[in-house]
Amino acid sequence: MAAPGDSIETRLNHAFALRASTEFYEEVVTTSPDGTTQTMTAARSNGNAYIKMDMGEAGQLVYILKDGQGYLVDAASKLAVKGEVPTVTVSEEAVSGEGEAQGIPCTETTMNVNGQDCEALSYTVTGDDGQTSTVSYCLVGDDLKYVVTDAAEGRTIVEYRVTSTSVDQNLFIIPADYQIMTQEELAAQMGQ
Repeated sequence: MAAPGDSIETRLNHAFALRASTEFYEEVVTTSPDGTTQTMTAARSNGNAYIKMDMGEAGQLVYILKDGQGYLVDAASKLAVKGEVPTVTVSEEAVSGEGEAQGIPCTETTMNVNGQDCEALSYTVTGDDGQTSTVSYCLVGDDLKYVVTDAAEGRTIVEYRVTSTSVDQNLFIIPADYQIMTQEELAAQMGQ
């Protein structure tokens, strides 16, 4: 845990370490420059994972990884489709800790986000298109509360509304009244 008087960087590192713990739950709201919002709920526990995306008019997406099996879950149709579990390949350089880290100069600052004063660690990056963006990791006390990106198209705010190391295990259960089928079975059913 971060100690009183720790630097913004130390407190941010603590917040990131919390998110890497084996038991973690968070609710995140992203507000785009045009004012649209997306809400994500994510949980991780005992090797299982849960992700729910609420995308406004575009609908909702729920993905559950339970005991090594992935399911796309649709509450409207009470359907859970078994699918391949995505895998990630990590380079030997990343695993060994070798390779070259890119030093990015950061600035400690204060900012007001959604009416709340925050301490922030900010840096500016230039994209392949030559456009610059400033990314600010904003703390309220020791909690990472916002990640703010200011770019030519406007401001995007990622707000961490709830974070916890306590996870409701019911998130990983597919309700008994849902039909579970494979991708092939779903394709065959839709082809009829």
